[in-house]
Amino acid sequence: GNIQAYGDYESALKVKRELDENSRLHYVPLPYLSTGAWSYILSKCSIVISRSGANTFIELVAAQKPCVLIPLP
Repeated sequence: GNIQAYGDYESALKVKRELDENSRLHYVPLPYLSTGAWSYILSKCSIVISRSGANTFIELVAAQKPCVLIPLP
């Protein structure tokens, strides 16, 4: 997600630029995901790092995905 006031997306892009080439291939920061894109990515990933909104939490539990949740500000 992207909360512009906090510069989240820009920070994620900076992190990606600093990674080694192999890690950059597996780190995909996005400012927004459509429902279809979220469903596809969730089905393919092995771990999720995300904000801990209620909907996201419920979806991750239902999908039984290991995750690291970051509290919303």
